[in-house]
Amino acid sequence: HFVADLIGLKAKDEATGAFFGTVAEISEYPAHDVYVIHGEKTYLIPDVPAFVKEINEAEGFITFAVLEGMEQ
Repeated sequence: HFVADLIGLKAKDEATGAFFGTVAEISEYPAHDVYVIHGEKTYLIPDVPAFVKEINEAEGFITFAVLEGMEQ
């Protein structure tokens, strides 16, 4: 996936199925990229398979496994 195509997609919580924000940016770090999601809170979620469960560009969302402490 291209980063530009992922910006603006809705963020969905795998556990609840609820949408909790929108992908605002993807920050690049040496180990892996980090999704920055803005909603009621800001979330920082590493771009690794343990947390990024599904990218569905056609339907406009990314499903994440969200853990306590990912929000700021």
